[in-house]
Amino acid sequence: MTYGTASASYLATCCLQQLAEDESRDFSLTPETLTNNFYVDDALCGANTIEDALRLQQELIELLGRGGFHLHTFCGIHPSILETVPPDCRGMEVPTELDSSEGIRTLSLLWHPFSDQFVIRKGTCAQKLREPKTLL
Repeated sequence: MTYGTASASYLATCCLQQLAEDESRDFSLTPETLTNNFYVDDALCGANTIEDALRLQQELIELLGRGGFHLHTFCGIHPSILETVPPDCRGMEVPTELDSSEGIRTLSLLWHPFSDQFVIRKGTCAQKLREPKTLL
C-alpha cells in the first residue's frame, strides 16, 4: 500500500478489518482490536491482566505479520510487556525512565504511561485557527 495517497488510510483500515474477519478463528483477542482499536496504523489497546496483554501482543505480531503488516513501536505501562519486544521496536526504554513530564506521542495526543492518561495541550488548536493564512 502506498502511504501519502488520499486513499491510504481507508485502504489500511479495510485491510485490517478483512484480516480480522479472515483470521478470527485462530486468534481470540486480536479481531476486536483490529476492528475497533486501530486508526490507520496506530493501535491503542489494553488488557485487564499482564498475561492477557502479553497474549494480545503476541497475537497482534503474528496476525499482522500474516497480513504483511509490521508493528514498528510498542509501548506499555508494565516492563514485562516491553521485555518481549525487540529493542528496536520499543517506544520506551526498559526499565522505563520517563518522568511525570514526559510522554509518548500517539494520534496527535500525548500519553503519560505512568498515570495512563492522555493529554491534549491547551491552546494548540485555537492557536492554529488564529494563525494568518496565506493564499497562493
